[in-house]
Amino acid sequence: MDDSLPMTVFEFLSGLSQVLGTIILVGLINLWSFIPAIIASSGMLFLRYRYAPCSRDLKRLVGTTRSPVYSQLTSTIHGLKVIRSYHAENISSKEFHSHLDNNTRVMYLMTTLNRWSAMRFDWVSLIFIALVIILAIIVRISQYQFSTVEIALTLIYSITLMGIFQFTIRQSVEVETQMTAVERVLEYCSLDQESSIQQRSIKYRPPTNWPSQGRIVFENVSMSHSKESYTPLALHHISLVIKPNEKIGIVGRTGAGKSSFIQTLFRMGTLVDGHIIIDNIDITTIELEDVRRRISIIPQDPVLFTGTMRSNLDPFGFYSDAEIWNALEQVQLKTLVTNRMSNGLHSFVSESGSNLSVGQKQLVCLARAILKKSKILVIDEATANVDNVTDELIQKAIRDKFKECTVLTIAHRLRTVIDSDRIMVLSNGMLVEFDSPQVLLSNANSYFTLLVEQTGAAEAEYLRTLANSSEPYTINS
Repeated sequence: MDDSLPMTVFEFLSGLSQVLGTIILVGLINLWSFIPAIIASSGMLFLRYRYAPCSRDLKRLVGTTRSPVYSQLTSTIHGLKVIRSYHAENISSKEFHSHLDNNTRVMYLMTTLNRWSAMRFDWVSLIFIALVIILAIIVRISQYQFSTVEIALTLIYSITLMGIFQFTIRQSVEVETQMTAVERVLEYCSLDQESSIQQRSIKYRPPTNWPSQGRIVFENVSMSHSKESYTPLALHHISLVIKPNEKIGIVGRTGAGKSSFIQTLFRMGTLVDGHIIIDNIDITTIELEDVRRRISIIPQDPVLFTGTMRSNLDPFGFYSDAEIWNALEQVQLKTLVTNRMSNGLHSFVSESGSNLSVGQKQLVCLARAILKKSKILVIDEATANVDNVTDELIQKAIRDKFKECTVLTIAHRLRTVIDSDRIMVLSNGMLVEFDSPQVLLSNANSYFTLLVEQTGAAEAEYLRTLANSSEPYTINS
C-alpha cells in the first residue's frame, strides 16, 4: 500500500491525461475519428467492467492464501527442533505444500485472467485501428481534403492511443485491485479499541504506591471474551477475597477458566457483571495503563523483543544499571550476561529471544518482575516448558523474592502449587473450591482431591506429604 499503490495511481492519472490529449488531437485532425474512438472506448470499458471485479476478488484471495504460507514457514523455522525430534518432517512438508498449492492455484487464475483480458484488449485495438484507416481512406477518396501527412499522423497517434488506453485501463483495474490493501487497513482501524476507563463518568488516578498491600476482592464477577450479548460467559459470578501477601494456586482442567480469571485482573475481557477491587480501588475506575503497569506477570510463553538485554529488562529506562545487574544476579543470569554475552547489558537479543533457551527467557521475565517490585505477581504456567532444575530455581526465587507479595499461580503441575496458602479450583468458569490444600485434601469428595488422585498413587502420596509438611495458612488481613 505504501510502495506500489501511490505509483500505480500516478501512472493511471498520467495515462488518463495522455489518452484524453491524444483523442482531442486526433479528433481535431479528423472529426470522423471520434466514431471509432467511441466504439473502442465502449469496448474497453465493457471489458474492464467484466475484468475488474474478478481481478479484485482474485487479488484478495492471493493475500488470503499467501498469509498461511508465511505463517507456516515462520512456525516451521521456530519449531524446527521439535519437528525433527518427533520425526514430523513429512507432516510439516505436506502442510506447507498444501498452503503453497492453494496460493499457486489463485496465482494461476490471476495469470489466466490477465491473458484473457490482454487478448480482448488487443482485439478492440485492432478493430479501432482498422476503422480509423478505413474512415481515413473514405474521407481521402470522397472529399480530397485529407492529405497523406494527416492520414499518417492520425494513424500514428491512433496506434499510440490504443497502447496508452490499454495501459490506462489496466492501471485503473490495478488501482481498484490494490485498494483491497486499504480495505484491510480500514478494517483494522474500525476494530473496537480497549477503553482506557470503563466507567467514563469516573476519572481517578491511583496513588503512586498502589497497590501497596495486594488485597484482591472479586464481587460477583462475570466475564466474557466478547461484547456480543450471545457470547457465553467465561466466568460465572465469582466472589472471593485474596488477602495481602497470600500465595494462591489456581488449578482446573483445560477450559475451566484459569486464564480468563487472570485476564480479568488485566482488564483483557469484557466485565459483564460485578467488581474487581484491588486495595480498595475498583480497577474499572482507573486508567488501563495504571492497572497493567502495577501488576507483574510471568507468562507461560516468555516474550522477548529484538534489541539489547537491557531494553528487554527495562524497556522504558526506569532503572539504573546497578538495579538491573542486581535483578540478574538474583535469578542467576548475571554469569550468562557477563561471560557468554560479549557486550553485557547491551548484548543483542534476537527476535523472540531465539538466541536464549526457554529457561533463560523465563528467568529474564522473572528478572523483569523483580525489577518492577509489584505487590501482585501473576504466574501463568511459567515452569511448564522448562527442565526441573530451572523449575526449582524459579520456584526458589519466587519464594525468596516475593515473600511480601500476593502471588497468583496457574499450574497444571500440582507440585507447583501444593505448598500455596490456598488453592482455587475452577470448573466451567465457576469457583467450586477455595481453601488451603490441607483442608481440601481432608475431604475425600473434593474436586482438588480428585485431581490429586488422578496423578497416580505414588504422586498423590507425595503431594499429600508436601501439603502436610508446608506451613499452615496464616495470613494477616
